[in-house]
Amino acid sequence: NRYREHPLYEAYQALALQYERLLKQTNKLLRISDSQHNLLQKVQNDIRNLLDHAGQGFLTFGSDLLVNRQYSEECIEIFGVRIDNLNIVDLLAPEIDGEQNRLLREVFGYVLGKDLPPDDYEAQLATLPSLMEINGRYINLEYKVITTYADDAQHKVIMLILTDVSEKHAAQMQVTYLHYHDAL
Repeated sequence: NRYREHPLYEAYQALALQYERLLKQTNKLLRISDSQHNLLQKVQNDIRNLLDHAGQGFLTFGSDLLVNRQYSEECIEIFGVRIDNLNIVDLLAPEIDGEQNRLLREVFGYVLGKDLPPDDYEAQLATLPSLMEINGRYINLEYKVITTYADDAQHKVIMLILTDVSEKHAAQMQVTYLHYHDAL
């Protein structure tokens, strides 16, 4: 009360009221931000859960050919190791298979290094093998070029969908064998 007559008292009181309103707005924004963060975490966990239980491996890689850190759990089953930051070509076609290794490097480099119409991407990726033996399992491979956004820029990556078809392949081999060999 003793400062009520001070010339800055009314300006100070107005400033204090504005500060109080600002604090209320900040608290409201923080609550909204927290709830959005929780919702985003839930959605992210739901998507990861779906991908991990889809019975297929999903991974992406860019022009450096290193597998991105987000991939489905099935990839670990297929390759037998955690694969983030490993070279996709070395995973699919170890140095033992030089011709296939060269083909993968060449096509991935071409597709990820050039701006092409979507049909050209598909045509190039169609030259790659769609069935490979990886760690004693027969794996069907499907390649898709997708666009991601990071650091306010577009980036092309290849998404690889891996499906274990070992049982189907074994049944097909059995049918082929029986076709050429008389049961008698």
